[in-house]
Amino acid sequence: MYTIRDVARLAGVSVGTVSNYINGKENVNEDKIE
Repeated sequence: MYTIRDVARLAGVSVGTVSNYINGKENVNEDKIE
């Protein structure tokens, strides 16, 4: 099972960015989502 830290590391973004995306926050830049 992957952790939020694993996802952030693999995606090259911060843990906060992954958390914001998972929780539906509006402040995630479009270029980070893929």
